[in-house]
Amino acid sequence: MRINRIKEILRNYRFGRSSPRESQIIDRWFDSLSNQQEEVSKDELDKLGQNILKEINKKIDVNENDLSIPLNKEKIVHFDFRYLFKIAAVFILGIIVVSILVLNKSNINNVQYSSVEVKVKEIHLSDGSIVWLKSDSKLSYPEKFDQNSREVYLEGEAFFDVFRDVNRPFIIHSQDMVTKVLGTSFNIRDYKKDVEKAVEVLTGSVQVSLNRESGNHESVLLKSREKIFYNKENPDVVELLKKEALVVLPEATKELKFEEVSINEIIEKLNLAHGVKIRVKNQKLNSCKLTADLSYEKLDVCLEIISRALNAKYYQIEDQIYIDGKGCLN
Repeated sequence: MRINRIKEILRNYRFGRSSPRESQIIDRWFDSLSNQQEEVSKDELDKLGQNILKEINKKIDVNENDLSIPLNKEKIVHFDFRYLFKIAAVFILGIIVVSILVLNKSNINNVQYSSVEVKVKEIHLSDGSIVWLKSDSKLSYPEKFDQNSREVYLEGEAFFDVFRDVNRPFIIHSQDMVTKVLGTSFNIRDYKKDVEKAVEVLTGSVQVSLNRESGNHESVLLKSREKIFYNKENPDVVELLKKEALVVLPEATKELKFEEVSINEIIEKLNLAHGVKIRVKNQKLNSCKLTADLSYEKLDVCLEIISRALNAKYYQIEDQIYIDGKGCLN
């Protein structure tokens, strides 16, 4: 009967049918819960439990004779409400403890982002990396990466521009592959429904490993402009394309609108958007700022606009493009 009564009290509170006294006590406990923001130690939890029991004893300090219910002239039954509410306190304390742990754990829980639209979604991670999540895809990642690693989980397709950190490799777990990098830009296509999987590298290098359940393959190291294909129906064959591979960049990376932006930042965006390596010979040029809309322009047009604005010139040596000049126009 006592357990049923406890359940009834909690049920009444949930649906707004509890007495004013019951509501007041439970509300105070949950109000104090909402202010808990930091980790709670075991000693603090023990102290919290003692305070709750002490508070109950103060508030439910009634005369048992006043609570006596005469059933007949020969027998009187006494309900020990103090004992009843002490049991209820254990239940409520359990709710508080679990809630505190859930609240604290939520600070490190993964964020899950899904893109079901055709438009590409741009996601900024805590380490400075940027992900362009493509349609019908899902990315799970922590709100803040820890000090030793950076790991995310991908379902579908996404383009990654990873911030370089030699002490913390960036690892992407997908359906049939594990991709590990330090800092680079690349595209992963690994939809669960698709038979063919692919990783394309735009800049830097990427290490790709197939999940063990997919086949016993050694890791494959991809460099700039290389692409790997993997077919689930033929797991013993991994196709590697070199130099011919051209990464299809997401549309978001081609929107290049700048307003009083440093040349250094503009060049970084151009390198990503066009898959090239542009360098500034005279470092004084990096302090110059430019306002321009280079969206969807050809690379040579972008270079011409920048060069004229900087009173500079550009030229190419092998796969490197250089911008050189005296400085900004006054």
